[in-house]
Amino acid sequence: MAKKDEYKMFVKARQMMNYFKGELLPFINHLCRRDMTTGDLDGFIFDYNKKVYYALEQKRGHERHRKSQDLHLKFLQTILDTAKKDKRFSDWNMKVYKVVGDPPFDNAEILDYPFTTGIDVTQDQMIDFFNLNVTYEDLIPKYNEEF
Repeated sequence: MAKKDEYKMFVKARQMMNYFKGELLPFINHLCRRDMTTGDLDGFIFDYNKKVYYALEQKRGHERHRKSQDLHLKFLQTILDTAKKDKRFSDWNMKVYKVVGDPPFDNAEILDYPFTTGIDVTQDQMIDFFNLNVTYEDLIPKYNEEF
């Protein structure tokens, strides 16, 4: 069975089970202080050899984007930018990205911080990006300069 078919089966099974990821956040949200923000990242990509760290947040196409979460992502990007000032990390590619789309991600939008514009991508382009075969800049459409 092809990897993409396996992935589509996984998505369907997960939707059927109404999977809730993690038990810690509901615990904190229900039983701890209300004057702080709690949340999670959907993932990260860390490749020490290629010197890449991407923090990833995913939103479904219809899901609203919370201001508190965007503030956290801004804070995280500031930390990454500060780390790049250290000579040990100055040549690293460290970014926060938001992916807007619905499984199985046949089409999605990838936004880099500050999330003002995004790039529409296909599933194959997303795979190339997450495999670190292309950069975000490589995905930006190139327009014909003759116009």
